[in-house]
Amino acid sequence: MASVPYESPLLDGKRLPERVAYGPLQPDALKDEERLVLLVEPEIFNGLDYVREKIILTSRPRSKPARVDGLLGYAALRRAAVPDPESGLYRQRVFFQLPHDRNNRRDNGTHREGSPLEAVDPATVRARVPGFKTHRSQGKPVPASWLGHSSSAVTSTVRP
Repeated sequence: MASVPYESPLLDGKRLPERVAYGPLQPDALKDEERLVLLVEPEIFNGLDYVREKIILTSRPRSKPARVDGLLGYAALRRAAVPDPESGLYRQRVFFQLPHDRNNRRDNGTHREGSPLEAVDPATVRARVPGFKTHRSQGKPVPASWLGHSSSAVTSTVRP
């Protein structure tokens, strides 16, 4: 499948509900991102309870990273991106899932509730902004006060 440029369906001009927790990445680490590229259909990516988000070092800042198991997407960096002065490599964010990760089903994966440290709700992912955890990414029901909100970040796909 060809790569697809990605823009989160998140806000639609509306305020996000209160965040459950931030992921380990800080916005400063993502300042060179130009755009996000998905290797799966956006509906598949956004339909997952969580994706793992991490920074890798690469010599090819605008290309699909090599050797990332379960790769779902990555950040393409700006042409003016500056490499790390010590290694000469670029910091590139990737999104992936491992075979034992939960894929929206309670009976699938080791994280029936909760999620790995680097996991974020895919609907919160945008270029230059770290993703974050939500009730959905933690495998918990969405609070009733959030129901009816149009953001996919608060739409539960968790099955009882």
